[in-house]
Amino acid sequence: MRTLPKPKLLIIEDEPMTGRLLQDAAESYWDVTWVKSGDAALAAVAQQRPDAVSTDNNFPLGFAPDGADEIALNKLGAGLLVTKRLRGMPEMAAVPFVMGTDSGTPEIEAAAKALGILHMVPGKGHASYEDNMLAALDAALTPSPPQNSVQGDKIVRGGGPLPGSQHHDAFRL
Repeated sequence: MRTLPKPKLLIIEDEPMTGRLLQDAAESYWDVTWVKSGDAALAAVAQQRPDAVSTDNNFPLGFAPDGADEIALNKLGAGLLVTKRLRGMPEMAAVPFVMGTDSGTPEIEAAAKALGILHMVPGKGHASYEDNMLAALDAALTPSPPQNSVQGDKIVRGGGPLPGSQHHDAFRL
């Protein structure tokens, strides 16, 4: 019997424990590439386009911002600047992005929305964070309709919670 290849997931996360937990949680469903900096993310995408990206917002950039716009965006977080660079690649324009954060200010949320980040997942360091990230990735890859929404503290797809979404704090932008 022939099996279909797993979709490719790029995880950008510099914290070893969080990165390992995300990688371990995702490996059953995804072909995972985990990098720890912005320059490593750009290099990974140059080698192989992912089907989805899970990014932290605060990690070592590994390159100098180019111009005032990039400097301003980098002040909000390296994840936003790397997303902008990746979105500038034609092959990455339609790839879904989700972002984990410990601080989602209105400015960060507005920049994330403008860059096409589909979900902001708060709660880094909480027990349900990895499950919330996987549910957000699942929701990002689910064709509409059914429309994904938030009801209370759960992400809901077509009237039912997403797999593994017993306690989700993620929200769709």
